[in-house]
Amino acid sequence: MELFRLAIITLKINARDFGFWFWMVIYPLLLATMFVITTQNITGSDSLDDITIGVEDENNYYTILSEIEILEVEILNKEEARTALENEEITAFIDTDGDMIVASSGLDETIVSSIVNNIHQVIESDVGFQHYDFEQSYVDTQDYSAHPEVVMFFSLLGMLSFYSLFSVMEFLTKLQPNLSHQGARFYASPTNKSQILISNVMASVFMGLLANGMLIIFLMIVYQGALFDQLFTTLLLILVGNITGAGLGLILGVLPVKNEGFKTTIGILVTLFFAFSGGLAGPFLRQAVIENFPLLHRFNPIGQLTDTMYQINYMANYDNYLPTIILLLIIFVISVIIAIVALRGQQYDSL
Repeated sequence: MELFRLAIITLKINARDFGFWFWMVIYPLLLATMFVITTQNITGSDSLDDITIGVEDENNYYTILSEIEILEVEILNKEEARTALENEEITAFIDTDGDMIVASSGLDETIVSSIVNNIHQVIESDVGFQHYDFEQSYVDTQDYSAHPEVVMFFSLLGMLSFYSLFSVMEFLTKLQPNLSHQGARFYASPTNKSQILISNVMASVFMGLLANGMLIIFLMIVYQGALFDQLFTTLLLILVGNITGAGLGLILGVLPVKNEGFKTTIGILVTLFFAFSGGLAGPFLRQAVIENFPLLHRFNPIGQLTDTMYQINYMANYDNYLPTIILLLIIFVISVIIAIVALRGQQYDSL
């Protein structure tokens, strides 16, 4: 109960801070409003264009692939397919073994991968092609709007999820006696340091969820719920994102730098870099990062959070859901370990 009491006290302190309301609520809403004004109507009825793929002659997959409306299937040999992929004439090539070959990664490639995976599952179940259901969920992707700029809204949510780091960073900086007089008094007091730190993390995550919730409500009102087909699982992702942000706040907080503004600047630069490369700057920069810096995108926590929110809400695709949660939790655990080691390594001659 003491943890919750301390968390409530922290919430009350932050609620009186105008900076919290501006950066956590007003600023994201202003950005979202700008995106709404400058982007097309993402709730329109435009459907995805047909995706052209290649298959080898006498490929057992040809019959079933040709029955899927979203696909346009061409018969090619491997040499022709390689040239077609390089010239971006086809999205993917499926060989006789059912292996998928692509030249890049993107929305179309993800859709084809989902289709091929479903076909593999049917084959492995031995139900036979004659029992195959051509109206499976992946075909529903054509009913979604084909406006890639929607990724900016999910990237904004991802960036906001990591804003929990600022509250934790500010608190931990003030907690250290070598960085502030308040920290010196705190270390000299008989209070439980671990409880206070944990309560601050809890309060920061809660405030982050509150800010994300306000942004989601705004977007649901503007787009009549079109952005969030899977709201509960989206909220779970955002929760894990806020926890990871709090972990990064621990790392910034233990830096032996007295200037809190310097730490805040680092936090802003890091979150903006991950958010912009993950989709906040628009789909074209995001695609350029995916093609030219695949490892950066693969381990970009905000980028992966953005992609996963997009996939589960716009494609009903959960392939990356668990890996993204695991990645975020790994970052959090590493952050906690670094913070603990740094705090234990600090020694003070006098308070």
